[in-house]
Amino acid sequence: LFRSLKQLSLVGWLKTATVAGRAKAAPQSSLKRGDMTSAEDMIPQDTWCKTLSFVLRTSKDLQQICAVSKNFCKLGCEPLSWEGASACLYTSDLRELGSGRYGFQGLLAKWQGCEEVFLDFHNAHVGKRRLAAERCFLWLAQSCEKISSLCLRNWCTAQEGALGVLSRSFFPQLRHLELVGCDQISSYEAMVPVFQQHTSLLSLRASFQPRAMAGRSFAAAAPQSLMALGFVRFDSPETLSIILERCSLRHLWLSSSRTFPSAMVRALASSAAAGKLLTLTLPSEASEEQCLAAVRACPELSLLCRMRIGPVAFGSAELAEDWEPLPAGQGVVLRRRGSSADLSENGMLWTPFRAKAEAVHEDVKTVQPEKADPALPAGGNRRRELAIAASKVARQDASSLAEACARAALRRRSNGGYPL
Repeated sequence: LFRSLKQLSLVGWLKTATVAGRAKAAPQSSLKRGDMTSAEDMIPQDTWCKTLSFVLRTSKDLQQICAVSKNFCKLGCEPLSWEGASACLYTSDLRELGSGRYGFQGLLAKWQGCEEVFLDFHNAHVGKRRLAAERCFLWLAQSCEKISSLCLRNWCTAQEGALGVLSRSFFPQLRHLELVGCDQISSYEAMVPVFQQHTSLLSLRASFQPRAMAGRSFAAAAPQSLMALGFVRFDSPETLSIILERCSLRHLWLSSSRTFPSAMVRALASSAAAGKLLTLTLPSEASEEQCLAAVRACPELSLLCRMRIGPVAFGSAELAEDWEPLPAGQGVVLRRRGSSADLSENGMLWTPFRAKAEAVHEDVKTVQPEKADPALPAGGNRRRELAIAASKVARQDASSLAEACARAALRRRSNGGYPL
């Protein structure tokens, strides 16, 4: 299925599938324009829904499905077609449709069976978009109880808009939580209520303020089931020891924005729980000698990362005997010799998500400013830009724009403004 989707467009693949089903029961010469609907009727509805759950991810995918036929439009709107799917919602879905309705409402009504959800709220931090993003997340929490993997991307007000909801009795099946490119969480204590609410959490990936440090309250509240934690900065070796002994960590990613004292190295090396780590990220200031002392206590470790590129290549000194640079690691990731471990699809050492979330910002357009023409008088460049932009407007768009301008002018005149 996935190989076919890579080679064919979504709509083309669906049309091919339906016509092929009809072709088995009729000669090629008897196929007509209405045969597509007949072919759809030959396959049970639940079979189509299960197939579409591997295809549907975004509102754009749903539009392509609806373009195939009326039956596919009906199938795409069935919650069964989204059950178990990896669904994505972007800033463009936050648009207001009128009458107090938003674009995301139709999607959330179908996502009752979704297990993996990506929310990308790029440029939704001010005005109506900010309110729509907060409302969208609250409605998602209230209507989608089967979500087990949740990834929030590029939400500049995530601490205020998301952590409060996550600290309440929503997302009862949540196991994996990621906050990528969001605002930095001010303190580790802000995550304590989230830990207390989700005691079966398996992985947490978030960004905290560089000056913030995880204390004993954070370590004591961390779920014992936690197997992946990043990117964190501990206030003392004792806190690091507590969380290693308390949790079932397999992936530990320390924050890169701090030094790596020898006491931290000893705490990591002396912990028996460190022997179960599979991936490890160390601070950028860690020397290769310190890295060697840390990995000696981790016999199962396969990938080691240090976010720094210096004059001496990482892994060319003390670690060279047992470790080699990972080809896709860009000089900051090492792999144990003899291991076949590699980065995940999203470029991380490990990820619990089945699908890769593409960064799609359809509503944001970058306009490069033109250089001023000295031959034009003051303000002439701006008028020229407006004239060029107006000449590129499609005819139907130009008509609607003219009607909108006429209505605005009429309202201005009725309010005692400028005359027509």
